[in-house]
Amino acid sequence: MQIGQLIKTERERRGYTQSEFSKLCGISNGYFSNIESGNKAPTTETINKVLKIFKAKSIEELLTKELTNQAIKKAQDENLSNNVKNKLKK
Repeated sequence: MQIGQLIKTERERRGYTQSEFSKLCGISNGYFSNIESGNKAPTTETINKVLKIFKAKSIEELLTKELTNQAIKKAQDENLSNNVKNKLKK
C-alpha cells in the first residue's frame, strides 16, 4: 500500500474531508490530493503532521492498523458469506 493511499484510507475512516485534512496539515488541497493519488510524495514535515493528527508514532503503526482492519473485515465478510451459505442449504 502506498503512503498516499494509507493516508487517504485513515483520513476517510476518521471522517475528515480532503479539504479539512489538508488545512490541518497546513498544505494546499491540490498538493494533498496529489499525495493521496500517489502523484507526489509527502515531505517529512507533512508526514509528521499526519502522524500527529492521527496520534500515531510511525507510518508502520498506521500500516499495521490498516492491515489489521483489512484482515478483520475479510474475516467478517467470510463469516457472513458462510452463514448465508449454511442458511441456504437448510
